[in-house]
Amino acid sequence: LTEREGFLPWAREIAWRRALAHFRKFKRLTPVDPELATKLAETAAEMDVDRDTPARVEALRDCLDTLPLESRRLVALRYEDNRRPIETIAQQFGRTVQATYAILKRSRILLRDCVMRKMAGGAEA
Repeated sequence: LTEREGFLPWAREIAWRRALAHFRKFKRLTPVDPELATKLAETAAEMDVDRDTPARVEALRDCLDTLPLESRRLVALRYEDNRRPIETIAQQFGRTVQATYAILKRSRILLRDCVMRKMAGGAEA
């Protein structure tokens, strides 16, 4: 599974459950119509599918090449098909789990910003 295939459905489910829990807790408030909430969720899912265009995938590949080698290796280990546990990756690189998470977070931010620039037509990324 890719990050998108694993994370986005999980995040949508968590958001849905949190919203339901909120409405159960505050029953005196008028809840959102379940049919409307379902339509919103379906629309969000369709938008997610549309985001992975071939140009976006190509931009991501180009942007991955701009990361430092260690960051590229960490990203590859974390997001490849077998998704290694963060603890295993940290040990492999001789880092703490927190430091490994920090590198991954910075790498994701750099990748996101780079892809956004490329998709916006920026010459340099």
